[in-house]
Amino acid sequence: MADVVGKNSVILLGTNALTTYFNRLTIDRSRTLVATPKFGNDGMTRSATLHDGRLVATGLHDDTATTVGAYMDTFFTTAAGQVMSAGPNLTTAGNETFLLQAKSVNYRINPTAGGMSGLEFEALPDRLATTDAGALAIERARWLHALSAETSTVNSAGVDFTAGTTNGGVAHLHVTASTVTAVTIKIQHSTDDAAGDPYADLLTFTAVGPSLTSERGVVAAGTTVKRWLRFIISSFVGTTITPAVA
Repeated sequence: MADVVGKNSVILLGTNALTTYFNRLTIDRSRTLVATPKFGNDGMTRSATLHDGRLVATGLHDDTATTVGAYMDTFFTTAAGQVMSAGPNLTTAGNETFLLQAKSVNYRINPTAGGMSGLEFEALPDRLATTDAGALAIERARWLHALSAETSTVNSAGVDFTAGTTNGGVAHLHVTASTVTAVTIKIQHSTDDAAGDPYADLLTFTAVGPSLTSERGVVAAGTTVKRWLRFIISSFVGTTITPAVA
C-alpha cells in the first residue's frame, strides 16, 4: 500500500496553477442509479444512467490582480467553463489525477476578525457532448508530465496503465508559463514500452506559442489506446515552456 501525502495535492485551472492558494480539496464522483424492479426478483436492481460529480477547494483569499481572486472571478463568469485537473499528488509522472471540463457554481470569501480571509469554490463538470462522447463527468487519469519547465524536445518515460482500452480517452494540457514561438506537444502510446511496439502518435495538442493555453484533447470513443503512454515535445522553437499533461 502506498500512502498519499495530502500536501502534494494540485489544482490546475486553465492556464493557472492554483495549488498554493488552497489547503483542502474534495473530489466527489457520483452517478444516478435508476430502480429497475422485475417480477421474480426478491431484491431491487438498479441501472446506472448519468455520471456526475463536483470539486470543492478551500484555502486563503488573495485579491491582487494576478492571483486567485482574479482567477476565481474569471472562472465564475466564463460561460464555457475551463479545463481543470486536480488530484492528491503531482510530484511525478504516473501519479493519479482527475480531469473535468469545469464550470464554477459558486465561490465564497470568508473573512474573520483577527484572522486571514478564507476562500472556497465549487466546480461542477459539464461534459462537451459534441466532442466528448463516451467520457465520464469526471475522469480518473494519470499524469504524463508533472508541471515543470522544459527547454528543448523531450521523450518522457512511459507510464504503465496496466491494460489497453478500446474506449478512446481524454487528455488535458495546461501551460502556465511560456517564452516560446512554436512547440508541439503530443501523447504517444505503445503496447510494451519497448522496441517490439515502438511508440506512435495518439493525440497532438494545438501548437503552443508565447500565449498561455490549456486544452482538453479527445481520443474518439471506440479508438484503441494501448497500455503504455508517454508525453513528448516533438518540436521546440523558443526558450522555456512549463506544461502539465494528464
